[in-house]
Amino acid sequence: MTNLETRVIRTRRKTMSLEISDDLKILVRAPKHINEEQVTEFIAKNELWLKKRLTKKILEKKKLKSFKKMLKKDLLACKSSSQEMIDKLLEPLAGEMGVRYKKFRLSNAKKRWGSCNARSSINLSWKLVFAPVNVVRYVLVHELCHIKHLNHSKAFWQEVEKHKPDYKNCQKWLRENNYLLSL
Repeated sequence: MTNLETRVIRTRRKTMSLEISDDLKILVRAPKHINEEQVTEFIAKNELWLKKRLTKKILEKKKLKSFKKMLKKDLLACKSSSQEMIDKLLEPLAGEMGVRYKKFRLSNAKKRWGSCNARSSINLSWKLVFAPVNVVRYVLVHELCHIKHLNHSKAFWQEVEKHKPDYKNCQKWLRENNYLLSL
């Protein structure tokens, strides 16, 4: 145990305590009047506890690392699914609506489901993969309507309603379920 870095924190307390920090160091909390020899004895007396705790911490770190790796892999799969889903929906929808977009890309946006700029480039949140297809279609219609109207004027909303008559239900769904889609 002595090969681990030890840090002693002296405070106004009456007893000593031990812990293993997240960076695998021994932390000893001790009263101000305790000398180094007493700290060393305390560590030696609790060596078995420290070994068990250190083993547990190392296993936790390995599990967390493995979980993060798995999560990253799943996240990439979700982004890929989102790309495929939008590819299948966006082009035919643009054709039906009689508009052309230059390109679309997926974003990691936290507050917006989509955006469209004056150059007819569309950005969409990859998290749309978790929404019902009807809601995804609404977001796509919304952004495609911005190609004709770069604002939220009355004419814009009339255009949205023309292509997605139930758009208000979709907006409501997004408001009520936003927290489910925000990872």
